[in-house]
Amino acid sequence: MGKVRLLLHCCCAPCSSATLERLQTEYDADIYYYNPNIEPEAEFRKRAGEEERFVREFRPDGGVRVITAEYDHEAFEAIARGREEMPERGERCYLCYELRMRKTAEYAKAHGYDAFTTSLSISPYKSSRWINEIGERLEKEIGIRFLHSDFKKQNGYRRSIELSREYHLYRQDWCGCVYSRRERERKLEEKNMKNPYLDILPEVAEALKAGKPVVALESTIISHGMPYPQNVETALNVERIIRESGATPATIAIIGGRLKAGLSPDEIEYFGKKGRAIAKASRRDIAALCARGEDGATTVTTTMMIAHMAGIKFFATGGIGGVHRGAEKTMDISADLEELANTPVTVICAGAKAILDLKLTLEYLETHGVPVIGYGTEELPAFYSRHSGLKVDYRMDSAREIAAAFHAQQAMGLKGGMLVTNPIPEEYAMDDQVINAAIDQAVAESVAQGIQGKEITPFLLARVAELTGGDSLDSNIQLVYNNARLASRIAVEFSQMK
Repeated sequence: MGKVRLLLHCCCAPCSSATLERLQTEYDADIYYYNPNIEPEAEFRKRAGEEERFVREFRPDGGVRVITAEYDHEAFEAIARGREEMPERGERCYLCYELRMRKTAEYAKAHGYDAFTTSLSISPYKSSRWINEIGERLEKEIGIRFLHSDFKKQNGYRRSIELSREYHLYRQDWCGCVYSRRERERKLEEKNMKNPYLDILPEVAEALKAGKPVVALESTIISHGMPYPQNVETALNVERIIRESGATPATIAIIGGRLKAGLSPDEIEYFGKKGRAIAKASRRDIAALCARGEDGATTVTTTMMIAHMAGIKFFATGGIGGVHRGAEKTMDISADLEELANTPVTVICAGAKAILDLKLTLEYLETHGVPVIGYGTEELPAFYSRHSGLKVDYRMDSAREIAAAFHAQQAMGLKGGMLVTNPIPEEYAMDDQVINAAIDQAVAESVAQGIQGKEITPFLLARVAELTGGDSLDSNIQLVYNNARLASRIAVEFSQMK
């Protein structure tokens, strides 16, 4: 006796993946893609194409057919009419399930299938009780067996995420209809409204609402990293590179006591001209600066914080802070490391700044559970140099692989961020002996002059630039550009996995 011929309604490749895997041992299943709720039509076609690609790769023997129905958005509009203001997961959704399942049952009956079912129940946001209730009624009405299901059970939803990563499937966090998109945007707006000090640049807000890739940038590099107008030119170039790479830039800063997720060109110009007159703002400074209505240049720490408040998951910078040389006496450890341990943002950099104790910095990150990834390398890059002699935790060779790792971390609800270290391009790397000699001299001078706290990093970087005749500053700029490109590619890949 052969397998039961089953017609499986599917709304997207991620939902069909684990469902099809579970059914294929007992059923001869084909997929029916009928989803008139999805809009615009381009999104409908994109999901249909992804469904077909998944099935080709999952079943290269051709044992599963994908039947794509016509795009019939008017049918969905008819059942939604008069119910536009109803909440998600209410009557409108119930009728949408019924519309799609009815069409599936009718097609199955007309084409000789033994039974029908739907992958809708794999979603934790859809009621399997409703789905089975509708299926039972259609079974009696149309005269074809309905396969009861709750595919989210036995870790079905988790398995769909795993298969989505394995097959690099396009994912979204909305079902496809205009109402689910509106609900997602409302929740994002509510989240932002809960922080009365946060301003999100309209360009950035629109990208976040649409689920498009966004990359955060710090503002300390503008105010403290280099002189005007080179600082403004560099900042605008980094934003241009991110746009050309398919993402939206969001330079983070504090202006007039407002937390800014995204700056206008005029605001970047303002920051560049004011320069070192703007205070460097770490975690301890934010409340006071906002209460006083003052400006603040965000470090890695505060950029991560404000990016997370805005819903931005990726951040490109030059290098992170870390454990300073001599920290066993001074206890001078950057707040960046603690933020990486607690804030779910992926930071893309050229390693920790070479002026630091890199070995102790890695040990601190290990203690706090922060994964250190080397992009195309097993060795921790040392900011100006591609080499440190120290190993990273994981080597990953593609933006998609890195995005998948962060996606998994997010899906599991793990605390903290990830650190991606991207070696400076070979042509801009500095000679190890030259840069190390300059760093050693700058560190000795800082000790002699009693420089410490938040002033030490700007002093060391500026002094190293002087000692190298400006070569280190040129290298710094190029590695920031390089990190912006990689961060954008990772953000683009991640946006397709939701």
